[in-house]
Amino acid sequence: MTIAADLGFLVNLGKKVDESNRLLKRLTDKPIYKPVGGTLIVPAGGSAPQLIRLNQRPSIGRTWNILKVGLYGADAHTAVANVTVDVFSGYINVQQFNPSLQDCILSAQPVPSVYQFSTDVEFAASGEEVYGLVYGTGVTPGVTLQMVVRVAEYNVATVEASTVP
Repeated sequence: MTIAADLGFLVNLGKKVDESNRLLKRLTDKPIYKPVGGTLIVPAGGSAPQLIRLNQRPSIGRTWNILKVGLYGADAHTAVANVTVDVFSGYINVQQFNPSLQDCILSAQPVPSVYQFSTDVEFAASGEEVYGLVYGTGVTPGVTLQMVVRVAEYNVATVEASTVP
C-alpha cells in the first residue's frame, strides 16, 4: 500500500507563519521612555495629608509601565524632615478623595528617595493617575515637594497581548 503526499503545502504554510511572525514583531509597539513630574507647594493653612499629582497621565489607548519613582524636596539631596509619601496608581476622584489600598504601590517613603521597579511590575492604565499622598508634621505652608516618575509608555493592545519587550 502506498500513500502519496504533497508536502509542498506544509513548506508554504511554514513560510506564511514565519512571514506573519516577522510582521507582528515589526508592528509591536516600541515604548516611549519619559519622565513625568509634579510639584506641590503646600498652601497657607495647608496641613497633612496633601495631594501631589503629576502633570500628565496615560492618554486614551496608552498604558504606562512605571519604572522609577523619585520623591524630592526643593532639590534632589536636601531631606525634608518629618515627611513621608504614599504613592498610588489608579483612578482618582478629587471631590470624594478616598484612595484604595489596592492602588498603593509605595508606602511611607521618605523625602528624598528613589525607588526603582522591575519591568512589567507596576502599570497605570489609560485614564489612571500616579499620585502621592504626603503625610507628617513637616507638611507646613511653603514646603516644596516634587515627584518624578520614569515611565515606559505603550499602546494598550501591546500590553494586553503581553508582547512588551
